[in-house]
Amino acid sequence: MLDPAATGLPAHIAGKLSEWNHTIATVRGQFEHVLLQSLKHSEPIIAAIQGDVAPLDRIWGPMEGELERAQHALSDCWRRTSASLAREESLTWQVLSGEENRLAMELVELSLALTAAHRQVKARAAQAMLQHALRDDARSRYCGGCGSPLVNTLVGQSQNYSCTSCGFSQCLEPGPAFRSFAVAAARWVGEWDAFGHWQAMCRAEAQIETYRDSRDVPMDLLHYFNAAAENYWRTCLAVEAHLVPEMAKHVPAKLDASMRPARKVLRSHWQWRAFEEG
Repeated sequence: MLDPAATGLPAHIAGKLSEWNHTIATVRGQFEHVLLQSLKHSEPIIAAIQGDVAPLDRIWGPMEGELERAQHALSDCWRRTSASLAREESLTWQVLSGEENRLAMELVELSLALTAAHRQVKARAAQAMLQHALRDDARSRYCGGCGSPLVNTLVGQSQNYSCTSCGFSQCLEPGPAFRSFAVAAARWVGEWDAFGHWQAMCRAEAQIETYRDSRDVPMDLLHYFNAAAENYWRTCLAVEAHLVPEMAKHVPAKLDASMRPARKVLRSHWQWRAFEEG
């Protein structure tokens, strides 16, 4: 953050930069308040959830509009501020360029704040759905040979299972709650567990985009972005496969497909293409 008081700039310019700083802090605070309200309203729904997440969608769906309004407020403020500052001969282009880059990063941080809150809620909802599935679907799981209760096994599709007590082989059918969890909610847990890598990936991509000439992007930054993307998808898919074991065989193909957008970003830089070819 640029400290106007420490720049030695004329008072009227320092004043405009101070207003810009104040706007950033205000928009951040207002958006955080809206997020906290949505988190608060989500609590009783998570506590009672079984399989229907529509009530949560009704809370979090409108938050994309709130994000757009917050981002527009920042962009609009900087548009006015930069137009005024551009006429000042005493202000270097480095200052303006630095603040433009700061705007780009602030827009990313607002988006990340929403994603963090929403993914946390979805992960907690997924855990509640899992507990409901273990309570509800597992009640009727008894061995067809000896009649003893079967070990609680989360399945999203039919699979063969051997009783640990008598060895009797049987086909386990997923209950509706298990199936619902396996189809979507297991991924939510993975997305939240891997969220730190998601943040790193998004921030690195935003930094890459601040360079006017793609040839100037440091290789260290490209490698960091690549590692963050790989760490995110590996962690996310591994958690999902741990919760739903039959998905494990699909992890390599899913990882390859999920990395395609990141590879597209990387290969748009000649230095990365040269690195891969070398």
